[in-house]
Amino acid sequence: MAEVYSIISGKGGVGKTFFSINLATSLSELKRKVLLVDANITSPNISIILKIKNFEKTLHDFLKFKANIDEIIVKTPFGFDLIPGSIKIEDLIDINLDRLDLISKLRKNYDYIILDSSAGLGRETYSTIKISDETIVITNPEKPSLMDAIRAIRTSEILGIPVKGVVINRYKEDINLSKVEIILGKSILGTIREDENVRESFNLGIPLISYLPESPASVDILNIARKIAKVEEVEEEKRPGILERILKVLGWR
Repeated sequence: MAEVYSIISGKGGVGKTFFSINLATSLSELKRKVLLVDANITSPNISIILKIKNFEKTLHDFLKFKANIDEIIVKTPFGFDLIPGSIKIEDLIDINLDRLDLISKLRKNYDYIILDSSAGLGRETYSTIKISDETIVITNPEKPSLMDAIRAIRTSEILGIPVKGVVINRYKEDINLSKVEIILGKSILGTIREDENVRESFNLGIPLISYLPESPASVDILNIARKIAKVEEVEEEKRPGILERILKVLGWR
């Protein structure tokens, strides 16, 4: 039976979708069955980022009573399943956010369901929080982002959903994590270091975990996934070269 996590942030631009994609990939690497849901209703972009086009129905079709839940699930070449969103403006009309609750019917098919919520703390985000078991708040270490993270934490708690922890993206070693935990009032689930390879993986449409598993941010996200999956130690295995991994991801090897 799947555990359901909403990935939330107090504002956009902190790396929420990047983290959601790579957390789903990491959990899949750990042999868990994962469903990633693009629950950013207003501005869905996971299918665009990953250059996935082989689907006809989206979450928006489901929310508009134009598709069944099993019709909107797409297999990805990265080990996890995806429920994509629609980028058509007209698909924002007449959606019923209450139908998001029906995603719980998929629990029996997965180990983890990851909901990539909308940026900020509007009605869309409330809807994804409410169907979650726990939330994970992602933020940057700068003070304005931390203040927004406090609002996200408080929102989750008001809605009765516990916060599993906070992820600090674009982390630098001179940051005092103990002080950040005091400010937030929550434990830090993990940190993700600044990594110049992130942009390149986005340009290729490949999760960083799949593209460069040994890069700093990949290592950090995999460690967060291990905490979530309760995997203390993973035996190291020989990694294939970059070209071989790209060919495999693209289905050419």
